[in-house]
Amino acid sequence: MSEKQRHHVEVSSNSAEQAGHNEQIHTHEKQHDHAKERHVEKQTKSLEEIRRTVEQSAIHTEHVRNEERAALEQDTSPLLVQKELKNITFKKTLKNVQKKLPATERTFSKVVHSPIVDKVSAVGEKTVARPIGILGGGALALLGSVFATYFSRRFGMSYNIFMFVIFFTVGYALTTIFELIYRGFVKSRNS
Repeated sequence: MSEKQRHHVEVSSNSAEQAGHNEQIHTHEKQHDHAKERHVEKQTKSLEEIRRTVEQSAIHTEHVRNEERAALEQDTSPLLVQKELKNITFKKTLKNVQKKLPATERTFSKVVHSPIVDKVSAVGEKTVARPIGILGGGALALLGSVFATYFSRRFGMSYNIFMFVIFFTVGYALTTIFELIYRGFVKSRNS
């Protein structure tokens, strides 16, 4: 019987040790699970913080880009600066040249280069003085004058200088009309 009790005591002590050991394992597993959960929570929080930081940086970067774009639009472009420099250089050169001219020529130069005359000239340049018109008018005036001179000498008549003006005007009008029709045709074809 004493063996039974000893075996029972050993079994119960072994089962007590086993239960204690199981409890330690269970506690250790719980601690491990808690540590794992905390680690996952930290990673999740860390990822959320990183996302927030990236979003804020993206918003800040976009804001900075918009500000830079606005600042660039407000600044004068290099073309405008270059145009202003050309105007300043032109005015200085014109004054230097005018100083060297005789008084009558200087006065005429000042009148011709005044802002009002320049504006009128620019308008005329875009409307009246069409290069193709001048070319056509000159070509027709040359050819017409040659033929008119030939026929006037051949048939014993006198040549009238006004014929040159008529030929030039007709040539100018015809080539200008042709140019306008051609441009209208090309624009309608490209559209």
